Amino acid sequence: MALAAALPLWACSPVDQNPYRGSNPQRAVGEGMSVYVTHARSEADARPFAESYCHKLGREARFNRIIQYHARRTVSDSASFDCVLPSG
Repeated sequence: MALAAALPLWACSPVDQNPYRGSNPQRAVGEGMSVYVTHARSEADARPFAESYCHKLGREARFNRIIQYHARRTVSDSASFDCVLPSG
């Protein structure tokens, strides 16, 4: 009986409220010194993913444009970035 009462509380935990946990999560697709962030609505949505990828290369992300990215029979709005040497 206690298990049945606890189950609904677990199902509503904040961990399950991740906005990227749907069928189309954002992800970084690296291609050398370029990176595409899939399912991005804007540069601001995609920038954290691109910065993370480029930082691993010792570079910073420079936004190019929103494009249509084709992968495995699906098309999604995606942000295109180049990984460039840090300025300064």
